[in-house]
Amino acid sequence: MTEDGYSLETCHHCRVRNGYSKMPDRYKQIDLIIDYLKPASIVEIGTWNGDRAIDIVQAALKHHTYVHYWGFDVFEHVADNHDQRELNVKPHTPLKDVRAKLKIFREQHPGFSFDLIKGDSRLTLHHPNLPVWSHPNTGNTVQLTEADLVFIDGGHSVETIENDFDRLRGCKNILMDDYYTPCNRGLCP
Repeated sequence: MTEDGYSLETCHHCRVRNGYSKMPDRYKQIDLIIDYLKPASIVEIGTWNGDRAIDIVQAALKHHTYVHYWGFDVFEHVADNHDQRELNVKPHTPLKDVRAKLKIFREQHPGFSFDLIKGDSRLTLHHPNLPVWSHPNTGNTVQLTEADLVFIDGGHSVETIENDFDRLRGCKNILMDDYYTPCNRGLCP
């Protein structure tokens, strides 16, 4: 039994399907990792509503005057079978709402800059003209494929996770939300 009350054999997706909503607070670990790595350029696959973006950037701004964030998500643009294919259980947040939230944060934190990229990461990560960041202090141009930190927490299908990892494998540090092993009833990948 874990400290959150779940059997070690019960996986996240089984808990969600069975109506359990309590999840372990693994996101505190991200703040610790950011304090250790001190990234100035961050990519998040799976921006959702923008709250995690703000948490991550706030932690990074403790170490740098300037932090750039690239956020990828389908936002409100979802194909009919997307949620089922990607094992998604969260509602979709419109891009305009996330952009507005991040603009308010930027007003309060002038060293923060961001790009939001809308669409399925299986396609958008392969776009030839992805935005770059020019660091205000150094003038160095940073490609998102060279980011200091990547957090992959978008689509949950093995194919999408592999795509996201393969495209961003050159980044300095990669955190992955999903790790699949069979549960005791064989219900999850």
